[in-house]
Amino acid sequence: MASIQRIETAVDNLINGNLTQARKSARGLTYSDIFDWLTGSVGWPENRSRACADYLVGRIDFRTYCKSDR
Repeated sequence: MASIQRIETAVDNLINGNLTQARKSARGLTYSDIFDWLTGSVGWPENRSRACADYLVGRIDFRTYCKSDR
């Protein structure tokens, strides 16, 4: 599994609106590492975890992320 600190940094940046830094922090992380950590260790619901992981790895844009994270 990828460094938990890197995942935390990427997610924190996303939550705080630092979108460019969030994606930079997530470089090299996999969708499954982010998703698994958010749903398992953090306890987020699957839809929120999926939206966050999708955005951080570049699968979706920010507008789609906002619509998905409900």
